[in-house]
Amino acid sequence: MQCNMFNKHYQQLNNLLDESHREEFADLWKSIRSCYSDPASRYELTLKWLHNRILELDLPLSLKALSHKTYESYFDMVTYLMTEVSEGFEPRWMFTYRYINPDDKTRPLLMNANPDGTLNTQPPTKKTLERYEYSFPTDSKYDKWCKHRYSDIDEIYLDTHHVNKRIMRQIYRFRGIDTSRRTRPNIYYFHEKGSRKNDKDKLFHTHALLPATSNPRYTSKVDLEDYFNNGRSPFRSLSCLSHQKIKVDEITNVRGILSYLSKENSLSHIALDPHNSHTIQSKQWKQQQAQQHQQDNVWQ
Repeated sequence: MQCNMFNKHYQQLNNLLDESHREEFADLWKSIRSCYSDPASRYELTLKWLHNRILELDLPLSLKALSHKTYESYFDMVTYLMTEVSEGFEPRWMFTYRYINPDDKTRPLLMNANPDGTLNTQPPTKKTLERYEYSFPTDSKYDKWCKHRYSDIDEIYLDTHHVNKRIMRQIYRFRGIDTSRRTRPNIYYFHEKGSRKNDKDKLFHTHALLPATSNPRYTSKVDLEDYFNNGRSPFRSLSCLSHQKIKVDEITNVRGILSYLSKENSLSHIALDPHNSHTIQSKQWKQQQAQQHQQDNVWQ
C-alpha cells in the first residue's frame, strides 16, 4: 500500500515537471526505489531534489527526520500548489498580518535593549517585566481568553472570512462572495503559528497571496501598504487585527513562495485555508459536481 502511494505521488509530480526534468527525475526515482525501502527516506530524498532542482531552495529544517506520513502530507500540499501554478495561478502580492496578542502591551522598545546597550533577543519573561516596572507582569482573564481564542484554528477561519470580504469589496470591487456568479479572484490564505517553543502560547498569523487588481487605487506596493496600515482605512477597523504593521511584498518567485508557505503543513494542521481560499482546483471540482448533479436530474 505504501509503495502504491509513493508511485501515485511519482506520477503526480512527473506530470507537473517540464520535459527537461522528467528524464532526470525518472532516473532519480529508480535509484531511490532500489536503494531505500522505507517511505520516509524516499519522500525526503524526492523533496530534497524537488527543492534543489525545481524550486531552487533548500529543504526547510522543519522537514527533516520526520515520519513518512508527515512527508506525505507536505508532498500533497506542494503538488497541489504546483498544480495551481500550472493551471494559471499568478499571485502578485503577499501580505502578512497578525492577530491580537496580549503580550504586545508588555513589549516596549526599552525591552529590546539590555542594560549594557546590546540587543535583547530573548522573549519577555516575568522578571524582565518586573524589572522595567510594568503593570502587566501576569496575564489577566481577558489575556488568557484572548490567547486561547487566537490559537484556535476554527476562530481564525471566521476572522479570515471577514478579512476576505473586506479585501474583496474594497480592492477587487467584488461583492457577494457566497452568492455572486462573477469570476471570483483567486486569493489564498495560509495560517501559521511560528517557531515558539511553548505550543500553548502560539498564536496564529496569516499570509495572504493576492493577484493583480484592475482597481487603479491599489496598483503598487505603496498603495497596498497605505490601505493595510493607515489608521483611517476601513481594513484597520477589523477587531481581530493586531496593531503591528502589515508587511506587503511583491512576489518574484511563485513556486518558491508557495513552498515556503507549505512548511508548517502537517497531519494535524493544513496551512492552506480550505474555507476562505478560492483555488482553481476547488472551482473545477465544484463545476464537475454541478455537471454531475445536472446529469443525475436528467436521468431521473
